[in-house]
Amino acid sequence: EVVDACVAYIEDPAVTVDPLMDPRSALRSLNVKTFLAHGRDDRLIPFTESLRASREIPQSVLAGCAITGLFAHSGGTSNSLNTVGKVREGRLFLSTLDRALNLI
Repeated sequence: EVVDACVAYIEDPAVTVDPLMDPRSALRSLNVKTFLAHGRDDRLIPFTESLRASREIPQSVLAGCAITGLFAHSGGTSNSLNTVGKVREGRLFLSTLDRALNLI
């Protein structure tokens, strides 16, 4: 609740100063196939931002959205994956890569 209140307090002035801080209008106007992939353990930009973006992209061009625990480039916890988890996430990554490459 406190975090949501803080975001609401900051969001409107930020978007007023720099409209690009809110990418929704740009996302809604995409007209090329788009596939989003995001690391679950990203601490800089939470994976929920990709989920939010996927809801704004027209379904006619959204090719998919994949969230993987394989990457933790910002100090996340993917190193804690056991062997089965690494295989599962590796398979998800290869599927994600295949889907993205098929858009080309």
